[in-house]
Amino acid sequence: MTLVKLIWKQLKKLKKWRTHNPFTKHPKQNADETWWEHLKFATHIGFRLFFTSFYFMIHGVLPFIKIPKWINISATAEYLLKENRKRK
Repeated sequence: MTLVKLIWKQLKKLKKWRTHNPFTKHPKQNADETWWEHLKFATHIGFRLFFTSFYFMIHGVLPFIKIPKWINISATAEYLLKENRKRK
């Protein structure tokens, strides 16, 4: 393969990468968001779920610690549904 053909092949791959970038394709298709907006949303939801899970694990070990109403399973599910509705 000549050098010109090799370079041309690499340039085609770069062009394909720009039009089908996996970092921006999913956020754009699902919520019409930028990568940064999607990162903020996913991180926010991830921290909420992590905190809720951690609190439930503590409650499992120390059952006398009550679960606040704002963090119980149904409140967390409602929160997730509300946040997801805001996106569209």
